[in-house]
Parts: sequence; C-alpha cells; structure tokens
Amino acid sequence: MRKKLRLLRLVNELISPLGVRLDLSSTYRSSVAVALDETARLDALQDVLTPRLEFAILGSIDERFSIPSNLAGAVRTFSLDAVAPGEGQGRAGGAAVVPVKQVIAGSAGAVRFVQRTAPGVSSILEPKAELIGLYGLDRLYGVEQVHRVDAITLGDLGRMHHVERWDYIRTDLEGADFAIVQSLGDDLRSVSLLEMELRAEPFYRDEPPMHAVMAHLAEHGFEVLDLKPERWRARTSHMHFETRGRVTFCNAVFVNRAIEARSPRAILRHALILGMMGYANFAERILRPLESSHASEVRALQALLFGRATERYLPFPKLPHLTHGTGD
Repeated sequence: MRKKLRLLRLVNELISPLGVRLDLSSTYRSSVAVALDETARLDALQDVLTPRLEFAILGSIDERFSIPSNLAGAVRTFSLDAVAPGEGQGRAGGAAVVPVKQVIAGSAGAVRFVQRTAPGVSSILEPKAELIGLYGLDRLYGVEQVHRVDAITLGDLGRMHHVERWDYIRTDLEGADFAIVQSLGDDLRSVSLLEMELRAEPFYRDEPPMHAVMAHLAEHGFEVLDLKPERWRARTSHMHFETRGRVTFCNAVFVNRAIEARSPRAILRHALILGMMGYANFAERILRPLESSHASEVRALQALLFGRATERYLPFPKLPHLTHGTGD
C-alpha cells in the first residue's frame, strides 16, 4: 500500500498543473458527471413532466449543452446570445430552443450595450479600466460598437412566452447576472437550479461581489452546489513565474433546498433537473424519502440518471479516480 501511495503522489505531482489529481482516499469524492440514459422509459414520470420544464440560458448555449432525446418534448430552452440576440440555435439535443431577441437586464427600459473586441465580454455594464490594465486585457476590451436598445427583464420574457415558472437559469452576462436574477423577486423561489458567473473581485461598475450574491440567495433557500473557479494572474514583473493567480470569478451553481420540503411531485421534478445538469448523486440523495411512497417514479428516475453509469465507473471501482483540484 505504501508503494502504491508513493507512486500516486509522484503521478499527482506531474499532473497537478492540469488542476486534477488521482484520488484513492475515498470513492465518495468523484465529481465526473454521468450521461443520462436516453433509452430509459419515462411513462411513470408524465405527471412530473407536466407542465414542461422551462430553461433560460442567458449568454448563449455552448456545445456541451444537450437534452436527452427521451426528454426533448418535455423541455423548452430560451437562449440569449449577448452579441447577436435572436441568433441562437433552433435545437439542442432534439429539444426546442427559443432564440431571445431582446437584451435582458435587471430592469426594463433603455440601456447602452457595448460590443467589444472579444464578443464574450460585451456588456451593458462598464468594466473597470484599472482591472483591465492590471490583468493585461486591453486587447479584449476595445469598443467595436455601441448599441442603444430597450431591455426587458427575465420576468417580462416569461410573460411574453407564457412561462409559468423558470426551472433552470444559467447566466453569463458580464456583471449583469445578479441584477437579472434579483429582478425575479419571489418568482426566484420556484427555480430548482441556478448557475451564475460571479466575481470575487467585481470587474464591472455596479457589480456586487460574490459573497453578497450568495447571502441574498441563501435568504431565498439556495445553497452552493458547485463552484468552477477561474484564476487570473496580475500583470507584475514576475507574473510568468507564478503558477496560480487569484480567483477572480467562478461559475457558481446554487440548488434550491427549500423545494425538498414541498410536495413529492415538486421533489421528483427537482431531482430530474438536478440529474439533467450533471448532479445525479445529489438528485438521488433528495429522492431517498420517496423510495417507498413513490417507488415507480423513483425507479424511473434512477434508470434515467444511472442507466449508463456502468460505462464510467463500475468496471474499475477499486482504481484511483480522477477528481478536480490538487489539494487533500
């Protein structure tokens, strides 16, 4: 065992620059998502899938986003491309995608939208010039075009398209994320899963720090489920000798724990959304109280969430598994 641990330590030293490591300490620490089983039958879940699931992805859909074919008819996704509103994809894994043609903001009305050299950093908020210089981002933040547009809120978008409730929201809108989510008011309490780009060091004027957003969401029943940090190095004399900068922003995933105290149907729906977004283990955790009273629905969800799990883990359960991070 000691030889195995020494070899593992050596390997981890070599792969640590990649931000991952092999772990033997506990099989509970694995964090790789398992794809859903598209062949699973969902007959027992028809009540859970009615009305359809409503997703809002504000900041364009990436290539990783996919809806299993057996759920395609039960999901509608609204997609906003910040630079080219209305140009989103028409389908995502077989599910319908509605391109959003308006700029979304925290309040309705006229806004100034600045399109920059790097499309992904265009925003209705003004970046801090001192931080652009500190991190050497001058080439990305050149002004290409300035647009004067009428913005709407996420609530307005929902009313326009008869959305009863938002089930999943993901925002990547360069500092405007919190204002947009906050504008939902009490409607935020119906959201199962919320993913936002937040900054420990606010980069835009009027952007709140990450800890303030977390405190607000905690008051509405949300807890942190996942953090995907991004580290930047400051432009200093010896920056090229540094292996790690500070955490400047992260994609923070929040789960609405208050839903676990609601009806069994709400919990089943909540677990389904969690599983769809890669958090199947947490989904199964909240399903445990329903295993006896709603056995058929739970089994159907488990088949969907774990039907393909053997492709990833079960053949080699005793070997080290890959996990994120390099610490103990």
